[in-house]
Amino acid sequence: MLAIVSYPTIQESEQNWSKLNDQEKREVAARKQFLEHWETARLKSPEQLPELDGPKLTLVWDCVEEATRRVTVLRQGDIEIWREPALYEGYERFREIVLILKQKYGARLADVVPTPGSELYLYGDKVSALDHVRGTLQSLKEGRGLGGV
Repeated sequence: MLAIVSYPTIQESEQNWSKLNDQEKREVAARKQFLEHWETARLKSPEQLPELDGPKLTLVWDCVEEATRRVTVLRQGDIEIWREPALYEGYERFREIVLILKQKYGARLADVVPTPGSELYLYGDKVSALDHVRGTLQSLKEGRGLGGV
């Protein structure tokens, strides 16, 4: 590693607003808007998910283009069960959501299958992201806890 670049937080940027150029101000505003939307739209608890039929559930993890942003979509077959803003390098979010799915559906949750269209945002540029996702799924299939994955 040659260097670590530390970007200012939204609060730090707002405190130095007069020092920002117009492009930086637009970027800060867009980031703030995304985070506000993220907080209201993200899956937080099993109660937000619908009841699903079937003794074994295999869900699909997809990423689709919606207007000006990408969205993570969870499906059981043709039935959409959840959608939220997609996170780039969202492999940690994948683990969080699988844990919530496990809380909701218990032992009936057999698998969560990422689509090829979800791979860019799921794995991003992080070399170990695929291993994280595989570890989460392996823990799910073996019935182990997901917290330490």
